Amino acid sequence: DERLSEAVFLLKAGQVSSVVETADGIYIVKVIERTEAHAPEYKDAATKVKERIVFEKSSEEAKKKADELLKKVKDGADLTALAKAEKLNVEETGFFRKADGFIPKIGAQPSEKLFDMKADSPNYPELISRNNRLYILKFKTSEEAAETGLVSKKEALKEALLMKKQDDALKNWITDLKAKAKIEVFAENL
Repeated sequence: DERLSEAVFLLKAGQVSSVVETADGIYIVKVIERTEAHAPEYKDAATKVKERIVFEKSSEEAKKKADELLKKVKDGADLTALAKAEKLNVEETGFFRKADGFIPKIGAQPSEKLFDMKADSPNYPELISRNNRLYILKFKTSEEAAETGLVSKKEALKEALLMKKQDDALKNWITDLKAKAKIEVFAENL
C-alpha cells in the first residue's frame, strides 16, 4: 500500500510511525535498521534470479496445462479420468458454506460464482490459484444447512458483526481526525 510504504521510507532507524490505515488493516511500524538501496553483485543475485526464472517458467507451463484440462472438463470430459491420465490428484473438499469464507483443503473462497455451481452446471468457470497451486473445481453435491448448527453459531455471528461495526467506526473516526488535523512535516527532523 502506498501509504504504508510512504510512512516506512520516511522513518530513520529507531523511529516509530504514527498509525497507518490501509485496506489490509491498521499498522504502527518501527524501523529497526535501514540499508541503503544498492545493486547486488552478480554472484550474490545469480542463484536467486535463476530460481525465480525457473519458478516463473514452470508456473506458466502449469497454468497452460491446467487451462487445457479445464477446457476439456468444460467440454464434457471426465475430470477424474483426465487427472489420472496426467498423474494428478483428485480430492474432495467436503461441505462448506458461504459464511465460512474458505474452501477446505484450498483456502479463501474465490468468489460468489462458486455458489452458482449446481448439478446441471457443475464446473467452476475458471482456475483457482492458491499457494502456488492450481485447482479445477467441479460440483458434486450439496445439502441444506442444519437449523441446529445455525442457532449455536448465532452468538458468534452477532459478535463478529459487532466487531466489524466497531472496526468500521474506528476507521471512520481516524479518517475524520486526519481530515480535521493540521499536519506539518519538519523535514530537518526526519
